[in-house]
Amino acid sequence: MHPNLADLFVVRSLEGVRWRSLPQGRTNILLAVIFLSFVPVMNLFQSNQLEFAWWVEINTNIPRCIYYFGPFDSEKEAQLYKGGYVEDLYQEEARDIVALVKQCQPDVLTIFQEKLEVLSGT
Repeated sequence: MHPNLADLFVVRSLEGVRWRSLPQGRTNILLAVIFLSFVPVMNLFQSNQLEFAWWVEINTNIPRCIYYFGPFDSEKEAQLYKGGYVEDLYQEEARDIVALVKQCQPDVLTIFQEKLEVLSGT
């Protein structure tokens, strides 16, 4: 008679991996251990889906635009690069520049004046 798959467990040895039958009544314990060993991995994937990357968001009035630069792995990294993006936009004659670092997932990296007017209703 062949044991059920749930009644087998893996034994590591010097020769490799082999299957071995569990004693009666130990199946549920093994399944619980296997399940619990995957819980932190499942939580890791779930938390990654909920967290957004760090981005530099820059608003300018001249021209009237919103720019997104990123993604960055950390807030510190985004802060490090923020000044360079502001300087580049200033050199391209952008004015009234406001820059901030935030976690988000922008759909569009540059939003131009026409789109801002449609969104604001003006």
